[in-house]
Amino acid sequence: MTQKDYYDFREEGTSRQVSLEKLLRCAFRKWKIRCILIPGTGEGMPHVWNTVFWDEKWHESDPSWDTVSDEINSGQYFDLTTAEMGKDHEREETGIALLVPIAD
Repeated sequence: MTQKDYYDFREEGTSRQVSLEKLLRCAFRKWKIRCILIPGTGEGMPHVWNTVFWDEKWHESDPSWDTVSDEINSGQYFDLTTAEMGKDHEREETGIALLVPIAD
């Protein structure tokens, strides 16, 4: 993250840096697994997370939030429904975010 990215995130509430989510998306694409970034907020802060298609359905995950979990709660932000993720994540209600599939 550059100083400008850090400033944008801290002062403007925006960020071009979404490294873990992009890394996961790239890995899944390499393996021919569909993965989409979901724009929105996490606890009120600008944030993105992933929805991944496997086993004939969509699943939501947030690798950056899971990395800050303690060892006991590791994995709590993987393989979630949209409703489960919605407890502390909120999807944008405009633009491309409206086209992102719902994980049931």
